[in-house]
Parts: sequence; structure tokens; C-alpha cells
Amino acid sequence: MNNVLHIFVIHATQNLKMKLYKYIWGNRFDNLGNETKRLSLKNRICKIVTVGKRRSVMVKFIDNGQIEIVDRYALHPVEKTLYNMSNIS
Repeated sequence: MNNVLHIFVIHATQNLKMKLYKYIWGNRFDNLGNETKRLSLKNRICKIVTVGKRRSVMVKFIDNGQIEIVDRYALHPVEKTLYNMSNIS
């Protein structure tokens, strides 16, 4: 039974890594009036590198290769056909 569950988790994780996502969170300003980091990440396309605990995922942004750890709920799936897939590894 454990082998079946292990295979399912690996398959689900591999499917997540193949999709592209859009980072959608973007708090406007913090308490001091400064722009937040989320605002700089908003509307950028990324892919999941690995999945962590408590809804955290490590993502790699397609435009410049920047790696961030973000909340899973901050990502929405996008269609791959809208983007040039040649430079996505």
C-alpha cells in the first residue's frame, strides 16, 4: 500500500512541475508606505521547482530565472501555448 501512495505522490509532483503558473498576489504597500516584494512578483510567469510543507512551493520565474519560495495559493495555472516554450527547461 505504501508503494502505491509513494508512486502517486511522485506522479502528482511531476505533473505540477510541468505546468506554468502566474503569480497573482500583490500587496500594494506595507505599513511604512514602501512597495512590497509581492508587488514586484505579481503577474510574472513561473514554474514549480519543488513542493514543500504548509502550502509552500519553490518556483523559478521564466523571465530571469529568479528562484523564490511562495505560497501555493498565490499561483494560478496558465496555458503553455501563450508563451515561447523553447527557453523553458
